[in-house]
Amino acid sequence: MSLASVGQGVQAFPLFTAVRESRLVYPILLSTHLACIAIFGGLVLITNLRLLGWALTDIPATDMIRSLRRWKQFGFVVMATCGVLLAGSKASEYLPNPFFQLKMALLTGIALHGVYFRRTVYRTVMPVEPTKARAAAVMSLILWVGVVSMGRWIAYYDPPPPPDETAAPRSRHMNLQTTNSVRLPTTTCATVAVIQVTAFGGPMRIMNNTAVPSETCTSIAAITNRAARFSARVAC
Repeated sequence: MSLASVGQGVQAFPLFTAVRESRLVYPILLSTHLACIAIFGGLVLITNLRLLGWALTDIPATDMIRSLRRWKQFGFVVMATCGVLLAGSKASEYLPNPFFQLKMALLTGIALHGVYFRRTVYRTVMPVEPTKARAAAVMSLILWVGVVSMGRWIAYYDPPPPPDETAAPRSRHMNLQTTNSVRLPTTTCATVAVIQVTAFGGPMRIMNNTAVPSETCTSIAAITNRAARFSARVAC
């Protein structure tokens, strides 16, 4: 069973089907997801800059983490909820996407990162050790930048064509070569040229737009006879 077939089963749920087929719900969820990423990402960036000692050094790191915790939790819940609805509504496209898979792997890394530094950095009541604070901040920045980048690159992935369509370009190329190999009779172009010159005059008359009325009124039978005689001479 492929990931695409699993995605087909997931997106067939009524909730995901309603999101996918709605004209307003999907774009609203997408906009909310991106807005929460911006706000939540800004809070994460401020926290990491403080842990690195690059900004707001007059505020204790523990106090900043504690004051921003509720806002980050709320932003993450809204962002994750919108992300699940968006991914579930088009699961057959997202699950085989390598950028989506890498994004999920990085989110798992973020969860493990939070568990690992929970007692020593994010939930401690004691002053944070500078070494552990820097390590937590650097890892957090790398992981979150990777998540945002992979989320952006999801739209630029082109899935490979099915196996039964891989030979289609070659078939079209062969048909094009066969079509180009067809040649019209050698007298066709000469016949058309005789008809045009007989009806509208020589090249200079055509350029000067001074066709002779008697020539332009020549009957179709006379034009055809002249063309036939000229074609016979060319064929010989």
